[in-house]
Amino acid sequence: MNQALFETRHRAEWQEFERWLETLGGSGSGGSISSGITLTRADVARQWPHRYRALAHHLALARDRAYSPELVDYLNQLALRGHQALYGARSNAFNAIAGFIGTGFPQLVRKESLLVWIAIGLLFIPLVGLIALLQQYPEFVQDKIIVTCGIDHVPPPLLQQLKPNGVMVIPVGPPGAQHVLRIVKQQNADGSFSIIR
Repeated sequence: MNQALFETRHRAEWQEFERWLETLGGSGSGGSISSGITLTRADVARQWPHRYRALAHHLALARDRAYSPELVDYLNQLALRGHQALYGARSNAFNAIAGFIGTGFPQLVRKESLLVWIAIGLLFIPLVGLIALLQQYPEFVQDKIIVTCGIDHVPPPLLQQLKPNGVMVIPVGPPGAQHVLRIVKQQNADGSFSIIR
């Protein structure tokens, strides 16, 4: 097929595709595609893949048949605009996230600086206090053991880690029927240890 016949046969489709691009790129909720027919963005989106594939096919044919550079360039520009219309929303979402991290978040932190400093204090003051307490009383680490996951028995290594007169709180029993034990490790007069549950 020669170029003139190819253009005659498909020119209306390409012009229609340009109008589709204008509808997708327009600020309104819809647009006039052909005379007297108004389509919404949803209508455009439903028919978009077929029209975009057809344009890509026409571009491939024009390149393969070595049609004029003007025609190939025209179809290439349409395909590029179509690609941007199809995949542009994803990059806009990424740009919005990057913009928030780069500018929006720092502005929000500066605006709410009092709350930020309160949150930092609530996080780090107890941490610093606990570190100071453990430096002063290192035995405190194993005076108390709190186990937060249920288990079917009390593990002997945990009992060995517990200091004399230390307390362990542990949920014991099968799933759904667990009860919380408070275990105290006491040292007897003879040096042995007894466990009070």
